Amino acid sequence: MIFHSQPGRGRSVFGFAVKESKMKIPVGDNRQTTFEKAHNWSACVKVIQTVAVLTLVLSAMSLPLHAQTVTDAINAPYSPNSVTVNPVTNTIYIGEYGNSTIYAINGATNTITAVAVGTAPQTMALNELTNKVYIANFSDGTISVLDGVSNSVTSTITVGTNPDSIAVNPVTNTIYAVNNGSNTVSVIDGSSDTVSTTVTVGGGPQSVAVNAVTNMYYVANNTDGTVSAINGQQTLS
Repeated sequence: MIFHSQPGRGRSVFGFAVKESKMKIPVGDNRQTTFEKAHNWSACVKVIQTVAVLTLVLSAMSLPLHAQTVTDAINAPYSPNSVTVNPVTNTIYIGEYGNSTIYAINGATNTITAVAVGTAPQTMALNELTNKVYIANFSDGTISVLDGVSNSVTSTITVGTNPDSIAVNPVTNTIYAVNNGSNTVSVIDGSSDTVSTTVTVGGGPQSVAVNAVTNMYYVANNTDGTVSAINGQQTLS
């Protein structure tokens, strides 16, 4: 196959005359300008995507309130006062303070399994990774460890006076029980379900929250109007 070309003229390909075209490749400042145009277009696409997402959110917010209704009423004995959900196993756990019982509800069938725990279960926290539920029993100063597979208590941990709140860091498998009556936090090692250390905080600690990303936990002290910020890595060491 032979191609013939002469400077300034078209090319002959398979006997047809083909007109030459010249393409300018931007260099120097022009190359930067081309990049900027592409960057600007990318920014425009992001703006369009953001507007689209906001439109969907606003549309959802504009739905009538009656779109969300009660689909079922599950009859639990006595008066439930706390609840947590394991979305992995589709299990709902209901705490009943006056009856010292936790009710494990199958989310698919609404069948209920009653589990006896310590005295006056105040609140609970779930570790989805280990499928364990930790229940703070206010009156007897213990934490009941409930195994989500068998729905049975596998361990009872003694902590401080009147554990009022509890939180879990699933990344470090650490549980923090706030003891309202002794102004302390019991740090529990989830691998052994034993207290690894006790941290003194402000007066009347009533609630705790964990930032699993920074490994910090925060305790709201009701009596003295403070919040204790604690490094979880230091309490583990």
